Amino acid sequence: MNWAQAEILLKEKIVVTNKSLDSSGKSKYKIVKHIPDFYCSNYNEVGFQIQVGANAFINVPMSMLQKVFKASLQNGYEKAIFNTYYPKEYNNKPCYVHAIGLLFQQAGVMLPVSSRKYKIVK
Repeated sequence: MNWAQAEILLKEKIVVTNKSLDSSGKSKYKIVKHIPDFYCSNYNEVGFQIQVGANAFINVPMSMLQKVFKASLQNGYEKAIFNTYYPKEYNNKPCYVHAIGLLFQQAGVMLPVSSRKYKIVK
């Protein structure tokens, strides 16, 4: 799978909902509140907004998803990849790692290998 295919799946499969992206039941949050064309003002571009706590939200711009996707092509996605490119976000809200993995999983772009790692669907 390439980024163009992944981007289409993300935009087609991810919808606004009141249900958690985490179907395992481990997290009642990770709720998609906004989808592209949502404007992530802190990144100056469109993307997703995910609720990660009772009153906590993260913005996930498309460029972040693209960068993480491309970095995950060889060995999969895990926190080290996110932390390499987005250390400030990781230090402020480590839940970015799981939320992004769940977005990719729900879209059919990645599959979980373990509770902390995802691989790209071929």
